[in-house]
Amino acid sequence: MKVSSQLLALFTSLAVASPIDLSRSNLHRLFIRQDIQTPINASLPNVTIFATGGTIASQGNTNTQTTGYSIGLGVQQLVDAVPELLNISNIAGYQTSNVASGNVNETVSLSLAHMINKELAKDEISGVVVTHGTDTLEETAFFLESTVNSTKPVVIVGAMRPATALSADGPLNLYQAVTLAASPAGRNRGTMIVLNDRIGSAFYTTKNNANTLDTFFSTEAGQLGVFINQVPFFFFAPSEPVGRTVFDVSNVTELASVSILYAHQDMEPELFQAAYKAGAQGIVYAGVGAGGVSSKASLAAEALHNTTGIPIVASHRSADAIMSNDITSNRSGLKEFISSIATISGDLSNITAPPFVLAENSTVEIPQYWADHPYLWASPASEEDPEKRALLVLKNFLGSLRGQQYAGRDEAEGVKKPLNAFLGELFLGSWNSGELGETRLISEQVGHHPPVTACYLWNNKMGIRAEGFTQQEITFSGSVSIKQKGYAIVHVDKYDEDYLLPLPNIKVKGLLGGTPHPELDGEYSLISSNGYISHIKFEGKSLFGSGDKNSFEARFFHADHPDDTIYTIEGAWNSTFTITDARSGTDIETFDVRTIKQERMTVAPLSEQDPWESRKAWNGVISALRSSDMKGVSTAKNVVENGQRQMRKDEEARGATFSPVFFTRVDRDPIFDKLVQHDPTGYTVDPEGGIWKVDRDAAEHKTRPFHAGLTPANEKTGDYKGDSQLDTREQNAPSQHRGAADTAGSHSSNGYVPNGGPVQQSPEINQPHGQNPEKSAVQRTKPAPGMQDVSAFEPSNEQIEDFLRKRTGNVR
Repeated sequence: MKVSSQLLALFTSLAVASPIDLSRSNLHRLFIRQDIQTPINASLPNVTIFATGGTIASQGNTNTQTTGYSIGLGVQQLVDAVPELLNISNIAGYQTSNVASGNVNETVSLSLAHMINKELAKDEISGVVVTHGTDTLEETAFFLESTVNSTKPVVIVGAMRPATALSADGPLNLYQAVTLAASPAGRNRGTMIVLNDRIGSAFYTTKNNANTLDTFFSTEAGQLGVFINQVPFFFFAPSEPVGRTVFDVSNVTELASVSILYAHQDMEPELFQAAYKAGAQGIVYAGVGAGGVSSKASLAAEALHNTTGIPIVASHRSADAIMSNDITSNRSGLKEFISSIATISGDLSNITAPPFVLAENSTVEIPQYWADHPYLWASPASEEDPEKRALLVLKNFLGSLRGQQYAGRDEAEGVKKPLNAFLGELFLGSWNSGELGETRLISEQVGHHPPVTACYLWNNKMGIRAEGFTQQEITFSGSVSIKQKGYAIVHVDKYDEDYLLPLPNIKVKGLLGGTPHPELDGEYSLISSNGYISHIKFEGKSLFGSGDKNSFEARFFHADHPDDTIYTIEGAWNSTFTITDARSGTDIETFDVRTIKQERMTVAPLSEQDPWESRKAWNGVISALRSSDMKGVSTAKNVVENGQRQMRKDEEARGATFSPVFFTRVDRDPIFDKLVQHDPTGYTVDPEGGIWKVDRDAAEHKTRPFHAGLTPANEKTGDYKGDSQLDTREQNAPSQHRGAADTAGSHSSNGYVPNGGPVQQSPEINQPHGQNPEKSAVQRTKPAPGMQDVSAFEPSNEQIEDFLRKRTGNVR
């Protein structure tokens, strides 16, 4: 779409605006009809005028003066100059300011947005008119286009000649603006600009000449319509500009500062740093041509973003152009996706995302990043000092966060949504690290409604193992919030020690900006059975730019002396952090997570993988993503997802349930119950999602095939022997999914009962810990009411062409 640098600056400023209390004591309401004692005509529509100043409210010393005039006419005088207005509408007015448009600031703009939204919410109001100076008229128009949420017309009007000129254009422009605001034909067209008999869209129209009357137009999009004998005539039916986004500013009274840098030959790269030091919280650079910038300036912009996190957005200085790269092209599609999820209440974990926001892996692969640095992961097993062992577990926990959040991708690529794992999906792999021996991983999707992933990591030679499960609840309110329910436990065999690890909540920021990035959120405790505890607080950059991106601070202490801090750890989980001995004040280590020696996991070739293993199951989707074949992505995804839906229906018809291969659901976890006493509010376990433990015998000895004769797409293979082969493992299998009545009991808000009995479950759930997983199962439930089926998302040909991979994006 075509958006100028100034308009993108407004987008950026709105996206990071902060909510604070609103005061409107400086605004004065004028009831114009009362001033002239003329009764309201009930047969006429009602239009409210908001006057801000500008040339339309100006006077010269002579009737031939068209420059150097003075602003001073108020809204009453503007209406009095056009008595014909009383024949077409009842008028009321606000004088919000009386300044040249170059002096219109965020206070004026936000006041207009607040008042116009409030005014248009009244049933009796047909529309509103804003009188404005022409120099920045297009900016206020676009601002209102982006902040007024109403189908009623909003009309911005100005004049190129003062009111005292021989042929002043203001009176007729105002008459036409009020006519349009009162007309039903003006509805559902957003904010419009009216000057010189023309009607333009605020989304596309710009001022093109500083002197002539015929100055406002859009060369590419064209005008919406014209006035013929003072009657609005539209060329098109009502429609919304592609890419339009409306921000809720009802509680916003301060906008973030956004600087615009104008690109030119040999542009000084220092300008980006200068803008940031001057207080910019976002930068738009108006590039040459279709958004180009010199290599030096581009590197400076990227470096500034990487070190500060400040959003930097590319636009163009050309009067008309379309950004050809994928971020601008994707903005419309991303908006449609955001709009679709914003209409769904509750958990969004199972929503199907459009192809262009998908990652090339599934959620079941994420656990590999806990241990893709095997030496660090296994180091506690060879440390004799319990204090240092606990510190090493903490160090590994912090060092693994970057890989988990970005799934092994470069941070510059931002985050993408992993493929929704299907029930029973598996990921198996290992690392062979010389003297460490083999470290193995099994990850399995054990639940689907709600989605639960369980994993088991172990190294028998070193005597260290970890298991855990996570259930993600995803909500959307302008940004994506991911609440993680579950936990992980690391066990060191030699010392028979256990370490309870949290799963931090995540906020995905920058979604509208085009480069989504994660921020961890909340306070948690890493708790060891040897008594050492680390309390961790995650923070990030605030809306106003304070704080550091991806920052955290931690305090390491012993449970017997909770007020005596042993170590402090501060820094960023995606770059460097420093461990300080609090007893001596000495920094003992500064650790850069980017220097961790990561080792690629060994995974069986596709030809040897079971159909239920993630990379083989999603091979068609991954191949299509890598070749930017978005239609192929949708087709391949639908094969798996529709097969899974049919499989659940078949199971339901048989009265059967699906059994995980490597994990079993249990009533309670005694290790968790003991350790969580030190921080019962820092962990959330959902009774519906359940507690999952590994079957170690299955992990050691179970071999392919895992579901003989049946593929994830519900296709039967040569090994399939009919539904009877499933009966032995499905008969009387317990259900993972229960209603509120089944989970009733004395629970805390997070589903854990520190001092009570076990979480109440269906009778068949109560099985002893360690039961063979083939006796445990997960039953599929119907989607929650209100969840819309978006599996059939079919991108248009335009989306297929334009929605390219993020790696060519223009936002850094």
